[in-house]
Amino acid sequence: MTKMDTLAHTIEVSEPSVNFAAEMRQEAMGKFPPLGPPDIVSVKKEHSPSYGKTVEQTYYHCVRGYDVSSEEAVSAYIASLVSAGFRMGSWYQQSSGGRWQIQKVWYRSYCMLNKLDIVVTADIPGSVAVCGLNADGNEVEVTQDMWKDSFLSAACRHIRRVGDAPIYPCMKVYDLFADSALEEQMLTYALDLQDKWHLAGTNRAYKHEGDRSEGGCADSHIATTIYDHFASQARFQQAVDFFKDRASKRDPECAVHAARAYIAQGNLEAAVELLEDVLKQLPNSKLASCVMLEALSSRGEFEGAERFYESHKETVVSDSLAVINVAQAMAKAGKFETALTTLNLAEMPTPPLDPLLRELIPAKSSKTTHEYSKEKLADFDAARIIGLRLKEERRPGLDKNLNELPAKMMTETDRAAYDVLVTILEAIGWESVLEVRSKCFIMRDDVEKRWKQIEDQAREAEAGDAGDADADADGGAEEDHQPTVTEEEQNGHDESAGDTPEAGSSMKDAEAEKGKRGTSGEEDLRPVALTSESLAEEEYNELSISSSPGPQPSTANKVSSIEKVTNKRLCQLWLDYLVMTIFEDLRCKREMMAELRDKEAESVPLDTIVKETILTGVDWLRRAQLSRRLRMRNETISCLEISRQLYEKKSKLGLAAHMEWMDFYVSEGEVQSSLQQIASVVDDIYTLLPRTRRIESVNQVRTAVFRLVSKAGLRNVRAAVDDMDEKSSSRINPVLLDAVKWHVYRYDD
Repeated sequence: MTKMDTLAHTIEVSEPSVNFAAEMRQEAMGKFPPLGPPDIVSVKKEHSPSYGKTVEQTYYHCVRGYDVSSEEAVSAYIASLVSAGFRMGSWYQQSSGGRWQIQKVWYRSYCMLNKLDIVVTADIPGSVAVCGLNADGNEVEVTQDMWKDSFLSAACRHIRRVGDAPIYPCMKVYDLFADSALEEQMLTYALDLQDKWHLAGTNRAYKHEGDRSEGGCADSHIATTIYDHFASQARFQQAVDFFKDRASKRDPECAVHAARAYIAQGNLEAAVELLEDVLKQLPNSKLASCVMLEALSSRGEFEGAERFYESHKETVVSDSLAVINVAQAMAKAGKFETALTTLNLAEMPTPPLDPLLRELIPAKSSKTTHEYSKEKLADFDAARIIGLRLKEERRPGLDKNLNELPAKMMTETDRAAYDVLVTILEAIGWESVLEVRSKCFIMRDDVEKRWKQIEDQAREAEAGDAGDADADADGGAEEDHQPTVTEEEQNGHDESAGDTPEAGSSMKDAEAEKGKRGTSGEEDLRPVALTSESLAEEEYNELSISSSPGPQPSTANKVSSIEKVTNKRLCQLWLDYLVMTIFEDLRCKREMMAELRDKEAESVPLDTIVKETILTGVDWLRRAQLSRRLRMRNETISCLEISRQLYEKKSKLGLAAHMEWMDFYVSEGEVQSSLQQIASVVDDIYTLLPRTRRIESVNQVRTAVFRLVSKAGLRNVRAAVDDMDEKSSSRINPVLLDAVKWHVYRYDD
């Protein structure tokens, strides 16, 4: 037996010990991500030699997109494995030395609402047993609602493509919604369990758990996943029908997702009208307020968005996506300082790690097995950065200057905040971005430096006061005995007296400069402003430094005091980290532009770059993704073309490059170019990928065609397909029929 074997097109991983994967899954269950990991199937095989001891070995593989709505459905999958055991395969051997055969199979599927695994156990030959296992390892009787939960959870994991990034080993993917009846079954089960949606958690970045939506349904992972399922395929009318007509009957706030569908369609009037109705029923709805800000910004009503934010500030400020929407509106309106200070109010959620995956892949143990104390790291946000970096390891062989790692690890909220910074960057440039940041924020390093200066000045002032007090006491006791002043002391006194006007004039100049530049200038950070006149008594007492040992002010007290004096805010570390990410992106952009442009700023022919570059096709593909993040259209096209030529130069078919081409042109709405890339992707799929790995790529092609139809209309797309060669048109036309069947937006246009 090898480390990896094949069981009827199912690649398996041999376990180092019996039930290794099951034990790791059980230990990690209490720390699962909200949607849970993919289903896992353990197969126990036995080798019966003609003589000697029987050998047992267990294997496991992962499954996503399979129907797990009942015991019968899961048993059918197990039966397919058992049936495969009677076929000739690499694991199956029958000779004079003995043979291998399947003895037992366990199928485990996670229920995100009940927080347990449904385990279907099949003894071969024998019967099938079903039980539920919670995080404590206790068995629970499986009810019909648990089966509904199991199917709904599996559907959500399939939509979110759980197990792709980071990738689970030996993943077997099915197309769950190939049968339209299963999609309707998902929606029906979701409505049956709607009162439990809040148990699935939320991916929205609230400051506190109590800041969630009033019903806990509209902002749950289930609601957002179902909406994304429809929106990714441009099926906006189905989203409206489900959330407005069905889900909102129990929770009116669910209608907000229908408004999101209207915005995606471009029907902003309908979106605003629906949101106003929701806000009349639920004035404190954070989700409705967030989407209203998005709708107003989409209409170009930036001042209206600002007024709405001010009138609903108490509601909106705890929702990070809403705050980011306000910041984006302010950035588009040219109010960059307001945009940054508003953006700084957002809270970024810590991305959930997957402890099960970390245990299943021992090869990554050197980077992922260290334990970090959340309490120790919370103060400087390292826990979040470590969490991001553990989500995906850098692929070996890629140029380190490409900076693709932080971008791939960004969450949805990270990307929204990144877009705000890019909007500001496009308008005023990098140097001005740094100037605006310095006017708005205090950096944590500056706080510590300023506080050290405060301590030094406080000690000097305390020592000076003590000296004056001693001098007064001596003068009162010995009025008649005045010591003579030596010449050296007199000179020193004159020098110190001469320093006073100079220092005073410096202070006046600083005040005058402050008046010219406003209260947000860099001078606001000077520690001499921290006096008893500018601070409350209790705050001044906190700032006072005594030479005697005693408790020092906490970091929060230091920051609060300095913020009040400087009229600035402490820049959150997630925002500082994001600014550094943009800095790295710009550095990579500069290196890229050095190759794309010569000294006279003329474009270098792409053929010349292909001949001279030392980078590979995948490196230029990463540069294309970098250009897209920075909204550099022409550079994106150049990098993609160079990547394609480099792949062809080495006689390789670049599926990833064609996928990126396809996604780029579809987002641009260019029909001819999009269809050419779709045809190239389809050719690569059938050329490169085995049959068992085509499902995911085929789904991406179908989604791309649906999006193209929603942008250009079915008639225009169909006319362009008819002009293609027969092979390509025969492959794309069935997808157009699916667009009609699923009522994709503009299917009748």
